[in-house]
Amino acid sequence: MKIIIEHGNAKREINGPFNICGSKEDLCSLRDQLNNQLESHSFIYGWVNILCPKQKSITNTPPIEWQKEG
Repeated sequence: MKIIIEHGNAKREINGPFNICGSKEDLCSLRDQLNNQLESHSFIYGWVNILCPKQKSITNTPPIEWQKEG
């Protein structure tokens, strides 16, 4: 699984399994927002905005990989 996330001025890539933690309410909200945006049109690949107002996208820049264990 390859996921890229943005927050503020940072863009990060997660490549492989990962964990996510949050309240049941927050995780259900995340699920619902993903479902609503992915089912609203024929989605193949791209950004999905979480929460409104949406964050301005950081375009044309590579994400920074998470620190590797080692």
